[in-house]
This record gives sequence, C-alpha cells and structure tokens, in this order.
Amino acid sequence: PNQDIVRVQPNNSLSINLLDDFVSYFNTLSRIRCRTSTAAAKSVGDVIVEVIQGPCVGNQAHFTLNTELLEIQNRVMRSKVTADCVEEEEIEVKTICLDTISALLEGRKSGDTVTERILSVIHLDIILQLSKPAEFEEEQASGPSEEQESLQTDCGVLLQMLCDYKPTLRADLDAEGGFELDPDSTASVEVSWDGVINRRFFPVPDVYRLLAKSSKDRLVTEVDRSNPENKLIDFLTRAEDLYREVKHQQWLEEIGVAFIFSRTVADYATWLTFIIACTCNGLMVAYYHAKYGAEPNMPDEIDLAVAVLNYLQIAVASFT
Repeated sequence: PNQDIVRVQPNNSLSINLLDDFVSYFNTLSRIRCRTSTAAAKSVGDVIVEVIQGPCVGNQAHFTLNTELLEIQNRVMRSKVTADCVEEEEIEVKTICLDTISALLEGRKSGDTVTERILSVIHLDIILQLSKPAEFEEEQASGPSEEQESLQTDCGVLLQMLCDYKPTLRADLDAEGGFELDPDSTASVEVSWDGVINRRFFPVPDVYRLLAKSSKDRLVTEVDRSNPENKLIDFLTRAEDLYREVKHQQWLEEIGVAFIFSRTVADYATWLTFIIACTCNGLMVAYYHAKYGAEPNMPDEIDLAVAVLNYLQIAVASFT
C-alpha cells in the first residue's frame, strides 16, 4: 500500500483514470448547490479519503500534484448554505475536506513536494476562520451546534499539523487574526515512519476528561515493557480497564453523583486519610508520655484533637 494507486499497480492507467474520475465528479458536485449533490459529494469524498489513508504515497502524490483536488476543496470550504442545502450536511462535506488534507499529510516529511504543494495551495484564511466560534455567531444566536464545534476542532488540529511542518506559519496565522487553540482540546503522538519521527495531532474526545490522572499515570508506570509483544498485550488489557472506568463514570454522571463518586475524588480521599494518619502519629509522638508508676497520657487538648482526627479518619476511610 505504500506505493500503490488505489492499492493496485502504481503504473496502471485505469487506476489513475479512476482517481481522476473521483476528482472530476467531486468538482462537478461542488458546483451544483443542492442537497442531492451534497450527499453525493460526501460519498465520493469518503472514497477519496479511504484510498489515501494508509498512507498510500502514490495516491497522495497523484491527488496532490496531478489533480486540482486541493483547489476544489478550497472552494468547498468557502461555500455558503444556499437553495435547499442544510447547514449540518454542508459541515460534513467540509469536514471530509479537512480529513482529506490530513490524509494527504500522513507519513509526509517537512519540505517534500507533496507537503510544499499543500502548504502553497490550501487557503489557510478560511480554515482559520472556520476554527473560530465567531464564524457561526451570526447564524445561530444560541451558539455553535455539535457539528460546528467538531468542525472548529478539526480546523484547529489541521492548523496545528501544518504549523508543525512549517513552524514559521504560526506567525503568519497570528498576523491574520490570531491562531488560538485550547491546549486541552488537542493532543499529539510521535510516530516513527520510514525512520522519521512524525507528530500526529488529534482532537481529544470529551470522555477523556472522565479519566482520573492516577489511572493514566498507572498505565504509564505499570505497563509490562519486558518485550514489545508483552507491552502491546498489556497495554490493550489496561486500555479495556480504562474504557470500563470511563463508561462507569458516564453512568455516575447520568444519575447525578459523579461530583462525589469518582476516581479523582477517591484519590483525594486516599491522600486525606494518609495526611490524617501522619498527623495523628505526629501528635502522639510529640505529646504521648508516661512517668514512672503513672498511666501514659497526653494533654487534654491534644487528646481531643486526636479523637476528632480519628473520627474523621473513620468517615473518610468509610467513603473510600
């Protein structure tokens, strides 16, 4: 798949013609403004993304260097809702355009012909505009919908990827209107591909906030690293445990008790019991004494303080 076009022989003219037909069809649909063409554009766009992902470097090069796919996507992302078109459906097509650009950048190195072509052709101003909530404020007084928020996040992720390929691009984006992205909404991983480290950005799912930091730290520190196979198997097993924790926390949110019963609160309670135990022992070491022939004792105020701390310890331990 690294060299194939539509996953067949790279020099197969029929396969190349098929890719060109995809682009030609997508171009025709982008000029016909109706719900039918939008649905068809979404389908052919999904096919284009599918034959690029892998990544298939032959397909990447052909779409980027030998077709007008990027120019067409610029027009699609600038399009407005007209005729009988529906906003949510138009957003889906724009999202596919963003996915296509991300797929074209998969496994690519900074400075190669495909990357440079994308950076020179793609209209960054419209992507920057779509990444901001202000784009939808005039259309919806209640704020952006879930689809619009997803589009904003995808635009921000793509801009992060492009800035990673060309660091000087961030200054240009700031000059055009300020490129700001919530650091908690995106994350990145480093992938070794053909001997080169690539950074891949992706939006952080909303359910990620339901994971306690201790659970994530436990995965990092305790995963079996004895060999690559054990590391993968143990990671998948622990990932199932994290998924179970997320689903349980979702259920707790649904019944309205998540703010009390959660792994994070339990971690705080565990630390509190530890601090109380240390405090009790410290008071006893400092003030517990006995004279010859007398009962061991502590001052009354210290004895009362230890008693209160013990009752608090019982309550917190019971909660845990």
